[in-house]
Amino acid sequence: METLEHLKSGDILINIDQSNNCISLVDVDVDSLAEYIVASSNSNGRHLVLGNGRTEIIGVEPKSFSSIFAQAKSLCNGVDVRLEFIPNIRMIYTLGIITVKPSIKLASVQGAVYELKNNTPRLMSESQILTKIGLGIDSKLINSLAGDIAFQSRIIENLQTDIKRASSYKGQWKSWVIGALFGFLISELLKLVLGLS
Repeated sequence: METLEHLKSGDILINIDQSNNCISLVDVDVDSLAEYIVASSNSNGRHLVLGNGRTEIIGVEPKSFSSIFAQAKSLCNGVDVRLEFIPNIRMIYTLGIITVKPSIKLASVQGAVYELKNNTPRLMSESQILTKIGLGIDSKLINSLAGDIAFQSRIIENLQTDIKRASSYKGQWKSWVIGALFGFLISELLKLVLGLS
C-alpha cells in the first residue's frame, strides 16, 4: 500500500484515481464507514478518501466528519486507523483521508467480519474466517489424524484382549499346573529328608 505522502505528492486527485489502494467515497454514514474500515483492514489495508467521487468533488467539513469518524471507529475492533484532512483541493475543498492499516488479527464491527469485494464491504464467509485465523479444514490432515487414531485404537484393543486372556481361568491353568508340580516336589523332598512315609 502506498503511503499518504506518496498520494499527496503531485496532483492528489490523479494519484487517488490511479491508485489500487484507495477507495473514494462521496458521502457515508457511521455504520457504512465502520464496515469500510473493517473490510479494508481485513483486505490488506486501504486509504479511504472522503469527499471525492469519480465524477465529483464535494469535500468534507472536518469538524462534523471527525465526529462521524470517531463514532465509526468506536464500533470497530482490531483496527489501526488514522484520519487526516487535506485542505485546499482545487482551492476550495477539504478531503478526509482515512489510512487503514492491515489487520494483524481479524477486524470486526459489532461482531461482524467484513472483507472488500470490488471495493465494497461484504460479510466474510465462515470458511474464510476459519482459514484466516488458522483453523481452516485441511482434509489431508484430518484423514491422517483419523488413520493415526484408528491405528492407536487397534493397539489398545489388542492389549485389552491380551489382558483379559491372561486374567481368565483358561490363561492361568499353566501357572496352576507348575505351582502344583512345584508343591508336590517340595512335599516329596520333605518326606525324604524327614523320613516320613
